[in-house]
Amino acid sequence: DPLAAARVLGEMYQRRAIATFLQEGLQRQREGETPADLMEWLQEKGAAVQEAIAATRPGALLWGDSLVEGVLDLAQMARASKESGRATLGIPTGLADLDRTLNGLNPGLYVLGGAPGVGKTSLALQWAMKAAEEVPVVYVTYENSPSNLTLKAIGRLAHISPSDVDRGQADLAKLQEGAADFGKIAHRLAFVEGTPDTTTASIQGQARQAMARHGARRCLVIVDYLQRMAHASGYGTLRENVSALTLGLRELATRLDSPVLAISSLSRGVNNYTHPTLEALKESGDLEFTADVVLLLGTREDSLGTGPRKRVMVDLSVAKNRFGEAGRKPVGLSFDQALGAFAQEARE
Repeated sequence: DPLAAARVLGEMYQRRAIATFLQEGLQRQREGETPADLMEWLQEKGAAVQEAIAATRPGALLWGDSLVEGVLDLAQMARASKESGRATLGIPTGLADLDRTLNGLNPGLYVLGGAPGVGKTSLALQWAMKAAEEVPVVYVTYENSPSNLTLKAIGRLAHISPSDVDRGQADLAKLQEGAADFGKIAHRLAFVEGTPDTTTASIQGQARQAMARHGARRCLVIVDYLQRMAHASGYGTLRENVSALTLGLRELATRLDSPVLAISSLSRGVNNYTHPTLEALKESGDLEFTADVVLLLGTREDSLGTGPRKRVMVDLSVAKNRFGEAGRKPVGLSFDQALGAFAQEARE
């Protein structure tokens, strides 16, 4: 029985890969490698071993008849999701119109672009908090410290501006309530401070750790932001680095069977931040071609309110959507800059 023999040989190979991995780890420990370096090696090497064990991996030869069952299972999941009243099959963002267009965040590479100060990090953090209600989230940050992002998250839930906390003007009772609400999702939301040593392999290892901890089959990975991580890639120019990193992140999404969201800056020559298009990513290598979904935040001239609680109106456009429709009417959002919170604009 050739098929049975192939399965046995495959399992033997997997066992050997695990044994080699364990043996090398013990050898490194005997040689006095520091715990920090050993853990980093375990994460990266462990991710490679996991791929050797995975039934499906990028680049594998997949015959059509082996995929039929998965397609039918997906259709059944979608029907069950609809019958249960759930709005999306993918991980929800909490923005009804966007979830309706994208069917939530599904496995693939998502890019969120926009002008400086338009609220990209605030929006990504808001999505991370919503996703953490259901699945583990790994948020890789190059812009803000993990403690600062935690403050922003708690402040948003408590309706307290982080700046008021910094100035000692915050209502501590309300802040405690916000911390209690954040505690309901905090065990599924992990922050990783990005360094020059951060790679897609190390992120993969951390994401698999998070999934194993919660027994989850998928997660959400956020990279904030793409160009900062690309600086350490070492391929050459920033454009080349971004191109290589984008391919790596898309492969990461495939390996994890999960959505990966990368925040991106716009090209320096862009002077129209009101209605940005895919052209605004032209300096970022092949980003607009590699990404499965490109979301662009555009500022509006009209705003609501004045003073420190000014609400700025922005438009979130689906510039590219490999999974469905793109180029529809943008999703109108109200951005409370003080709280870093987005709300969908009421329909007329």
